[in-house]
Amino acid sequence: MPYYKFEEFKKACGEKMTEVIILAKPEEDAKIYFKLFPKPKILDFIYNDGLEDLNFINSKLWDKNPNKTNQIYVDAYEFRTLNKL
Repeated sequence: MPYYKFEEFKKACGEKMTEVIILAKPEEDAKIYFKLFPKPKILDFIYNDGLEDLNFINSKLWDKNPNKTNQIYVDAYEFRTLNKL
C-alpha cells in the first residue's frame, strides 16, 4: 500500500508554488525518454494524467536521506506512456 496518496501528489504537481521535488536521476530520465524538461513540464505531464497504467510497486524509507532523524518514505511506481514502460 502506498505511503502517500497519489492524487494529493498529482494535485501538488499542478500548483504554482509546489513543494514537489524531482531528484536528478528521474529528471534526467524524463528528459531522455519523454523529452520533458525543465521541471515545470514534468510536473504538468504528471498533473495532466500523462502517467498511463500507473502501477504501485512499493514504499520504503529514502536510503539517501541526508537527515536520518527525519524519516522520509518514497513510493515507487511504474507506468506506461506513449507505449513506453
